[in-house]
Amino acid sequence: RSAALRAAERELAEPVAVVSANADAQLDDARHLQALRLQLAQLPVEQQKMLALAWNEGLSQSDIARKTGLPLGTVKTRTRMALSRLSTALAPH
Repeated sequence: RSAALRAAERELAEPVAVVSANADAQLDDARHLQALRLQLAQLPVEQQKMLALAWNEGLSQSDIARKTGLPLGTVKTRTRMALSRLSTALAPH
């Protein structure tokens, strides 16, 4: 009977370990998402707008320039600056 109990415990332990690993990964993802949101909120509004138009509306930089009436070079500069700041802020230390 104790051998059967040990076998059952082993069978239960594996799914628990998988669930635990998945929960840890989800927690890490949630922390990264929270950090990203915080850093996005700290960007200048002009840079936030470039990223929002690209991400939320799927617009290219040329499309953003046409939609906003900004020169393409301005759109590219603001986008590059935003991505650079995010990359630096979110890089592992």
